Amino acid sequence: MCLAQAPGYANEIVGWLETVTISTGELRLVAKLDTGAKTTSLGYKSIRYFQMNGRDWVSVNVTGKKNKTLVLEKEVIRYLNIKQHAGEARHRRPVILLGICLKDIYKKVEVDLMDRSGFNYTLLIGRNFLVDEFVVDPRRKFTQKPHCSVDKR
Repeated sequence: MCLAQAPGYANEIVGWLETVTISTGELRLVAKLDTGAKTTSLGYKSIRYFQMNGRDWVSVNVTGKKNKTLVLEKEVIRYLNIKQHAGEARHRRPVILLGICLKDIYKKVEVDLMDRSGFNYTLLIGRNFLVDEFVVDPRRKFTQKPHCSVDKR
């Protein structure tokens, strides 16, 4: 029995690299799909923290395909504490809610923000987005362009 046809499994097969849109389709990115990652991570060019109505917010510049840049201003819903493997050093990453479109599936998920300048891909999509929707085939990439109907209000 094929995984995609087994009961309880998703029926959308995607590759390890896919083109997605974020927010309400304003920015197109190449994302790496990582079933080993619990959460989704978004890289930024710059980040600025500020307060609004007594809550923490961030303003991040994200660069996508063709060097198009999007400024996202989002409320921080929590912080993710990161432990370094080789020592006691810790740092915190802000976590925001972000809409992501892959194929024709649009979901708002928790996304942690980090400097991904040393990585090949700005967006790493983890299991919190993939679960119940997708099976990742590591032999494939760029299976379909994103085409979600998103309410832009």
